[in-house]
Amino acid sequence: MSISEIEAKEAERWAAMFASDVGRLDQLFHDQMMYTHSNAIVEDKASYLQSIESKRFDYQAAELTDTKIAVVGGTGLVTGRAQIDVAAGGRQVALNARYTAVWTRVDDDWKFLAWESTSIPT
Repeated sequence: MSISEIEAKEAERWAAMFASDVGRLDQLFHDQMMYTHSNAIVEDKASYLQSIESKRFDYQAAELTDTKIAVVGGTGLVTGRAQIDVAAGGRQVALNARYTAVWTRVDDDWKFLAWESTSIPT
């Protein structure tokens, strides 16, 4: 249970999001995953995967900075700042946000459990 494992899982998750690889995301996500968007919309695993598959959210790029990772027992906590380019609802969005991502240890693997982001006013 190390920070490097969480770093690798985060890189894998972002790559799968950019590729709209819902099969890989399905494997990475915990069955109880909750994704809270910066506009306060909350999606569970099934609805979020559907949003990516249908290109309702088409993630194109992200610059992640100020990233901090802590591992406490079977929980990995990632915080940072993200500038995300995404096509959402038929329009291009440049999201500038602070975020929290949570990973949980399940057997011998890490599963993505939660995301929450807050827009940074410009």
